[in-house]
Amino acid sequence: MSCNSENKCVKYGKDYCSQCVDINMELKYGQCSACSIPNCKYCEGGKCKKCNDNYVVQTNGLCVEQSEVGCVKADGLFCSQCNEGFNPIETLNNEGKYDFCIPISLSQIADCKYSLISQSMCVECLDSFKLKNGNCSENFDDIDEDENNVTNTKQMMKSGETSCFTRTNKGCERCNSGYYNINSECELCSDHCDNCYNTTYCLTCDHQYYLSSTFTCEPLGDLFTKCELTLPTGGGCAICKDHYYKQKTDCIACDESCGTCVDGLSCLSCRNEYFKLSGSENKLCVSYDNLTNCVTKTPIGCVKCENGYYLDNYICKNCSENCISCDNYQNCKNCVEKNYVLVDSQCVSYKSVEFCLSANNSKCTECEGFHKPSDAGDYCVKETNYGLVVGVPLSMTFVIIVFIVAIIIIVISMIQKRKQKKKEQNICNFKMSRSNIEMVKLNANLVTNKTTLKFDLDNNDLLKVDIETRDLICIGNVSNSNLKVQFSVMEGCDYYEIRSVPPLVTLKPGYACEFEVFIKPLCTCVTKEHVAITSLNIATGVIENAKIEMEIETEQTTKLNYREITEDEKLGEGSFGIVYKGQYRGVCVAIKKMKQLDNYESGLAEFEKEVAMLDKFRCDYIIHFYGAVFIPSKVCMVTEFATFGSLQDLIKHKKSDEIEMKLRIKFLLDAAKGIQYLHENGILHRDIKPDNFLVLSLDVNEKVNAKLTDFGSSRNVNMLQTNMTFTKGVGTPTYTAPEILKQDKYKKSADIYSFAITMFETISWREAYPKSEFKFPWKIADFVNGGNRLQKLDCMTNEQYELISNCWEHEKEERITIETVREKLQNMMN
Repeated sequence: MSCNSENKCVKYGKDYCSQCVDINMELKYGQCSACSIPNCKYCEGGKCKKCNDNYVVQTNGLCVEQSEVGCVKADGLFCSQCNEGFNPIETLNNEGKYDFCIPISLSQIADCKYSLISQSMCVECLDSFKLKNGNCSENFDDIDEDENNVTNTKQMMKSGETSCFTRTNKGCERCNSGYYNINSECELCSDHCDNCYNTTYCLTCDHQYYLSSTFTCEPLGDLFTKCELTLPTGGGCAICKDHYYKQKTDCIACDESCGTCVDGLSCLSCRNEYFKLSGSENKLCVSYDNLTNCVTKTPIGCVKCENGYYLDNYICKNCSENCISCDNYQNCKNCVEKNYVLVDSQCVSYKSVEFCLSANNSKCTECEGFHKPSDAGDYCVKETNYGLVVGVPLSMTFVIIVFIVAIIIIVISMIQKRKQKKKEQNICNFKMSRSNIEMVKLNANLVTNKTTLKFDLDNNDLLKVDIETRDLICIGNVSNSNLKVQFSVMEGCDYYEIRSVPPLVTLKPGYACEFEVFIKPLCTCVTKEHVAITSLNIATGVIENAKIEMEIETEQTTKLNYREITEDEKLGEGSFGIVYKGQYRGVCVAIKKMKQLDNYESGLAEFEKEVAMLDKFRCDYIIHFYGAVFIPSKVCMVTEFATFGSLQDLIKHKKSDEIEMKLRIKFLLDAAKGIQYLHENGILHRDIKPDNFLVLSLDVNEKVNAKLTDFGSSRNVNMLQTNMTFTKGVGTPTYTAPEILKQDKYKKSADIYSFAITMFETISWREAYPKSEFKFPWKIADFVNGGNRLQKLDCMTNEQYELISNCWEHEKEERITIETVREKLQNMMN
């Protein structure tokens, strides 16, 4: 093919051109060339296939102008409309050519405008004539065809008459019922069809038939076999039976594979022995017969395949070669039993695995030379001779370790012997016959130089608590056998600790040993007890005990011995514990016992803080603290007993006229002195209220009438100066300062506010916030935070109310100090 022809070609075949660039070119022998026929639009093989507009193609393949053949309108191939006075024809003339249009005078049919010469048939009559069966006439007498014709259709069918409702010069335009129009003539519809489009397409049926989905008339009896519920008119189905689907008013049988279906190509459920193939374009069900190599078949497909196959979209497919179990074609899990190894999820012959001699169960089982199968069994690895590599170093290491251990044992033994010698040197063993120490018998085997341990070597009459004090005693062996001798105390001793040096000694017959006995009192106590001396006869194994008396008296401290405390009666109970009235060394005291709380450790820590604080206080206006017991299950605090209870108890149980105003002011003055002592020592009480002031006397002339108590909530100012915010459980809303309620930082002025409420209640001898007006605690908080304060009562003087007002100012900086409060209360007393 030349370059020139290639440029004229748009589309090529294997070695030829299949489409030219210009539509006016033709293909000859696989090459493009210009069309040589005049007025031709498309040509091929030297003949025109279609002419230009206003031309027609003659049988010789040439183009002739439409006017030359009596044509008015042409499409490039044929004449579509002839001149007036001409009829179109479709036959060849005597010369074997198309004439396209011929004069009407040449037509044989009378009154015809256009005709088919080849069939001697008119296709359109003159305007005043009617066309029937290719003939023209003014009227056809075989049937009456005007608009009022109501001739029975079936009668016409029996008589063989045609039935046209409206006829024109071009033929029948509208047929009667039971007929359909074809080529401007009426043909009879099929049986039982009232109206139809053609012989196979019925539109309506007789009353004993219904229109099927194929547009044919079927007996109503056939409908009942597939219809669950028919239409009220009886002309079709409303609901179809199973295995059928509804199409218009007919029920069509589902595909044989469907249990239920949407249409003939889509199953909703499958029949028995059929399954639905997931992800397939085919929406019909597939027979179980197609599930080959399947063990378990279900309506969704196969769920378990035979060995050598895997599931892919519920279809069983072959695993790779020599594979008997796999997840997919690329991922084998087990190979055939012998001679194949599973390598990278594929089964390969053991011969292709380097150094492998045999295989079984998908693994290489034997390797040649100094090789062994890998852990996975998919290749051979070089084997290390551990007997040689590990055995020799281990043996040498073992020998070295044994040698080192032997040396260590020898060294330790020597060290122990030296220590023993040193101990023996420190132990004072002596022969009694050579000593001038006077001994007395303890029992048949033991003698001693003392019968009572007093721990008075340092000439101190009283022992110190939590500090060891010693005493010396000599114990001698007067038996004929060696004795092992040691000191022991009774079990459960929880108020002192005792030990001896040496703890255990072996005494030969006639020998004695000097023991150092150390005692450490754990609390203040005065007691007489016995210490046991136990001896073991090494020869006979007989154990004997002897007792030596021990006298203990310690200095007075705040760590008390619970054995010296007795409880008389219960006074009250709080969140921390129970308060009893009792006796301590003949003095009437208040005993505050700690409850066994869930959070015992936290409660004990708070208890220890309060004890540590009370132990430091030395003030007449703070309740006297005797001490505390710290032994678990016995934890308690012992303080001075107040005969009249708390100030709150007095307000509750004594009427206003029983306590004169001067005595009330004296209570407050004593309370202020107690608070002043705390504040001067940098301590906030944080729970000032009448409950925490104990009344010792109702005689106004006494030096002290009331004392401050309950320091469980107290804190050091310096310790909390930067972060003194409201703590859960501290104080009550009645006595709580507004800054604490708002969880702001607070200082000593918070105690001043609480004391203001205490003064209000003491002077008025009533509750500050009656429950009739303040039903809930938060009502008090809202009242105070809003800047509101209680009004002056009639029982108060202006001086008293002014003092209270100065103490409960809303801004903490504006409140007066406790020193000022004490001074003003003193003035009131005077």
